[in-house]
Amino acid sequence: VDLNFAKNSPKFHSILWAGYPGQSGGQAIAEILFGDVNPSARLTQTLYPQDFARNVKMSDMRMRPDKSDGFPGRGWRFYNGKVVYPFAHGLSYTTFAAKFVKAPPKYLKHSDLSTVFQSNPHPSQSVGLFEVTVNVTNTGNLAGKQILMLTMTPPNPGYFGNPLSELVAFKKVELRSGESVRVSFSIDAHAYGLVDEKGLWKPMRGAWVLRCDYSVDDNGTSVTTW
Repeated sequence: VDLNFAKNSPKFHSILWAGYPGQSGGQAIAEILFGDVNPSARLTQTLYPQDFARNVKMSDMRMRPDKSDGFPGRGWRFYNGKVVYPFAHGLSYTTFAAKFVKAPPKYLKHSDLSTVFQSNPHPSQSVGLFEVTVNVTNTGNLAGKQILMLTMTPPNPGYFGNPLSELVAFKKVELRSGESVRVSFSIDAHAYGLVDEKGLWKPMRGAWVLRCDYSVDDNGTSVTTW
């Protein structure tokens, strides 16, 4: 369903996406609508406009865009077209702000990453390279929860089959109005790698950009592998 009609109408101030809420869904919806619970969920998928369903066959399971036939890609990692609501979009009755207070190193040696990848070829076997720390503050008037997400943009995003961005870590925090907390994340070696044509994980040279949503620094923090 294309929700642009509601998104762009002054008659709709917000949309509550319930999905498959289960037997307690009615109570959960009522608690959110009446303010007993501050919502903190995020969309688990991209909501596309009607043109996407009209132009892309349901049987077409390609992920990466293809200029030869105008295929726009699929999923938030590769899709480069317009969206109604993006992956991980969500609302709250309060607001948050975040900032890196412990950033990753500016440079990583490609040869060191290659050694790690050879010893641990699969992401499930990956090892932590370093920790980053984010300071998050509830800047609104109400207590609330928020899911902090760290995303990584690879070199040449959207080109040569590279994704536009990757989700590398996330944590949920609960804060009172005005409260701040520091949250640490372990960044694995495979966050700096991509899968090649043979299905093998390989580290990639170039500038990688680590971002935290709700960050006051929209440019993120850059790490160059060389």
